[in-house]
Amino acid sequence: MISATGIYGLLRRSYHAHVSKPGARYRTLYTGRDVRLRVRELADEIVRDAGQRPPRICIIAEGARRFGSTLRAALRERGLEAESVEVRVRRTRGQVLLPVERDGPPAAEFEGEDVLVVDDIADEGRTLNAVLSYIREGKPSRLMSAVLVDKRERRV
Repeated sequence: MISATGIYGLLRRSYHAHVSKPGARYRTLYTGRDVRLRVRELADEIVRDAGQRPPRICIIAEGARRFGSTLRAALRERGLEAESVEVRVRRTRGQVLLPVERDGPPAAEFEGEDVLVVDDIADEGRTLNAVLSYIREGKPSRLMSAVLVDKRERRV
């Protein structure tokens, strides 16, 4: 697994404005510069690992869109043009947790491909595992994942 573990800052800069209470204080864990640097390092790792065969990037929507597009741009800058596809995953209705539901292309589309699944936050790991299982059904030649924030302590 390729992992950008612990980097939180790529999420929308306005994020705290949406969740904060008046007068609340937040400490910056990672600057935008830190995140851009780590995404570039991650792109370098992927390019070294991929050689001339770019992976197909499977972006878990909605949350991973920004991370996925930033990573694709970094790969493109390094001469690796990776095709992407989005998979929409739902697990909540309001505050209620439900079984994972998924919309995306048929798993058979991934047969023989090198696939890189991109997610923004791996909290309990259920969403990421559901997407990895779904892609495994298609028999890819290789299956990898890149996660912006990995909350290992929350795994079930």
